[in-house]
Amino acid sequence: MLKYLFLFTFSTKLQKNHRFQEIAEQLTSITQTQTVSIKFPMLDDGQKYRFTFDNVSSATQSNCYIEGTLNVRNNTLNNVRYVGLTCSSGTSIQGMRNGLNISFDFVDLKDANGNSLSMDYVREYYLDGSYWQVNSEFDKGDDITVTVERNSAAIMLVLDCSSSLQVGSDKFTEMKTHVKNFINTLAAAMEDVNPGTDPNPDEDTNGHEYVDLGLPSGTLWATCNVGASKPEDYGDYFAWGETRSKIDYSWRIYKYCNGSKTTMTKYCTSSSYGTVDNKTELEPVDDTATANWGTGWQMPSDAQLEELINSNLTTTTWTTQNGVYGRKITSKSNGNSIFLPAAGICRNTSLSSAGGNGYYWSRSLYSVESYYGVSLCSGSGSISINGNLRILGLPVRPVRVQK
Repeated sequence: MLKYLFLFTFSTKLQKNHRFQEIAEQLTSITQTQTVSIKFPMLDDGQKYRFTFDNVSSATQSNCYIEGTLNVRNNTLNNVRYVGLTCSSGTSIQGMRNGLNISFDFVDLKDANGNSLSMDYVREYYLDGSYWQVNSEFDKGDDITVTVERNSAAIMLVLDCSSSLQVGSDKFTEMKTHVKNFINTLAAAMEDVNPGTDPNPDEDTNGHEYVDLGLPSGTLWATCNVGASKPEDYGDYFAWGETRSKIDYSWRIYKYCNGSKTTMTKYCTSSSYGTVDNKTELEPVDDTATANWGTGWQMPSDAQLEELINSNLTTTTWTTQNGVYGRKITSKSNGNSIFLPAAGICRNTSLSSAGGNGYYWSRSLYSVESYYGVSLCSGSGSISINGNLRILGLPVRPVRVQK
């Protein structure tokens, strides 16, 4: 498809060169449109919903959200408000019904700075009387679909070889040089920006970046926590063996026990703590990294944590990054580093030690007591490998699955 047709006449050599350069730059630019499809459960007709996209704990704290009123009879979302973001779908959106749900497309959804919107922190709320209630059944993995459309240009260059551009003439030679420069400019730009091409096409990274610390095992560490969009973000918190964050981190609602630390139903090596299955490493279905980032990622093992803080291989420094306290781990072999923010720990319904301590789960069961998982523990004075109660909410820093 021909996207652009340029008709120009040139009077000088300089004008030719500049105009070709300008056209090449325009043709190699790429526009990107993000469409977010959100699945709404059909509750009462007239139910008001709010979807928040910033990292907040309640709907009223959000400065970045979509809000609208559901009309079940005609499958529309009405009186739509966009706060802290922009969207071209308007204030009344026609949806598509699928069973007990209605899906709505939000086209060209961007944050306040005009960038594609991150789905890392999205939460769904519905208005119950005068209070916003979180929908605990909302699953951003299943209920949100993001489609990114990238557009570039097809190119057709036609030169009018009139008498002034006869083959062999000085003007023809001059024009040929400018055309070659034009094509080279396009080729160079397309090497840098190739729409839809993953820089690591053979790797299932799902867009997440990693760092090679030159470790003997070859382990590649992610640059961010699960649920985070940059290295210093805390991300989400998970109980060991669970793949979704939640509000309450207690034995009462832990997935793999019957209400207490002595009633484990999975990953147990002693009858003193529950049903013995002798499983000592999380299966992929229970691996937070795999479940959230895909099969190319997993939680680190206890051995990988030990290797990460081995003083013969890395140096660790308590520092700040963009105002966030945490520990920087730097390779002694190649100088590359990762930053682990001091995100604290969740117990029951409270977050504690944020900014003072960092705790990170491994996929390994603690060998002594089955109600513990192995974790990395870091503070301003030290960093070590210890056990933590499986019910506690800790961040997860994924590693690439080794092949």
